[in-house]
Amino acid sequence: HYSSHLQLGIIASEEGKITEAMFSFMTCLLLKPKAKKSLEVLGFMDQLVSKKYEEKDSKITFSAQGDDFSEIEALLRAQVALNPKYKATSALIYPVINQAHLLLSQLEKHTGTSGFYERNYLPFFKGIYASNNFEGFSYFIMLSTDNPKVIPILKKNESKIKKFQLWGESNFVPNFCKREIERG
Repeated sequence: HYSSHLQLGIIASEEGKITEAMFSFMTCLLLKPKAKKSLEVLGFMDQLVSKKYEEKDSKITFSAQGDDFSEIEALLRAQVALNPKYKATSALIYPVINQAHLLLSQLEKHTGTSGFYERNYLPFFKGIYASNNFEGFSYFIMLSTDNPKVIPILKKNESKIKKFQLWGESNFVPNFCKREIERG
């Protein structure tokens, strides 16, 4: 389902929905962390979270109930996490990592549960932060990089990557691979 998450991320980013795009793209990076295409996704995501945004009317609704990430979206658009004083729990200091940290740190406060992204992505990503696995996650999603400054940091933090990977393997399937069946 890598390509499905990728397409959802592209659609969400084109609609100016940074939060939803990040959820989709981060899922791609989780599914194929070392793939060549993941390096492109990482680069695209880094650009996405680094640029200035203009408000635009969205033409697409991912679910009838709708997702409401407006408070998180405002923080991402304000680029709070790109301030040099912002501290993410990661040795990697890149826009994509800082913005991902900001996003995941805000999920605990998010109360919506009926939108598409709220039902399908939110529980897993909320769990990453709640279980203290953000740092390992931040290294894991960077595994496709060929940046010589990042590779030694990844090697130094292999135990944190492994810890996240073990957590992710036991939590991904229960959160993403489920379907609601309506019986009538």
